[in-house]
Amino acid sequence: MLRLRRSTMNVPGNDYDKIQSVLQTDVDVVMMDLEDAVPESQKDIGRAITVKALRELDFGKRVRCVRINGWETPYARQDVEQVVAAGAEEIKLTKCEAASQVEELDQLLTRCEQQNGIPAQTVKISMMIESPLGVLNAYQIMAASPRVVAVSLGAGDLASALGVDRDLAPCSQQFLHVKQQLTLCARAAGVRWILDTSLVARKGESPTDAVPALLEDCIQVKMMGFNGRSAIYPEHIAPINQVFSPSEEETRFARRAVQTWEQGLAQGDVNSLVVDGRHLDIGKYEKARELLELSDAILSQQA
Repeated sequence: MLRLRRSTMNVPGNDYDKIQSVLQTDVDVVMMDLEDAVPESQKDIGRAITVKALRELDFGKRVRCVRINGWETPYARQDVEQVVAAGAEEIKLTKCEAASQVEELDQLLTRCEQQNGIPAQTVKISMMIESPLGVLNAYQIMAASPRVVAVSLGAGDLASALGVDRDLAPCSQQFLHVKQQLTLCARAAGVRWILDTSLVARKGESPTDAVPALLEDCIQVKMMGFNGRSAIYPEHIAPINQVFSPSEEETRFARRAVQTWEQGLAQGDVNSLVVDGRHLDIGKYEKARELLELSDAILSQQA
């Protein structure tokens, strides 16, 4: 069954109470952050708190993800070893810039699985693309391991790396080229989940005030190929899930399209198939199958 990653809630890995509070939302992925959210003086403490949360809290069907410290730091490998042993299901590689980083993480995860009696390839990899080099190497990075299931844009750090301020306006075109690059590279590499960056409320604006802009922005990036988004406010989880879930009408059409195509295939004729006035081809069939997989996963999670 497909694991949902429409919404990811970013929470400091050194705050047990905040991790616990996220479990009151309908978020798909709980990402416990050991990198930017944890000061240098608390790296060991933050890791210990995250391990405690992984061992003690009931995450339900939510993906248990940990954003480790940068791969070149002295903390990263210890982060991986301890959180995998505690039950992390996904490791988020921050500031990823080279395929070699993913390959090395893959090898470490293989050893961790063997040491902890975890079935091979259980622990998945996601990564943050948040630097110019990361953007340029995006395809090689995402194709470096079959464990890679998701990629996220880190707009804040990318803006800093480019020497500019991040544009917080709704539907900003600031990183249009980068977003198009990531969706193309992810699909080419076979990566299912492509996540946009968190929306930050502007000065004088509450998270709830920002929801209309969030909805508009999510609709725009969905048209570009994104199918999920990170969040830093609990109020943003429901709107994100709403946009990145298929409607009842879309699901009904997809079921008819798949049924019609497969019947035509069985009868040896897929050249003149039409559903609701729309001509079917292999691309529309595959899109419909993917949408049904998503719809079934949502129904299963709600059960």
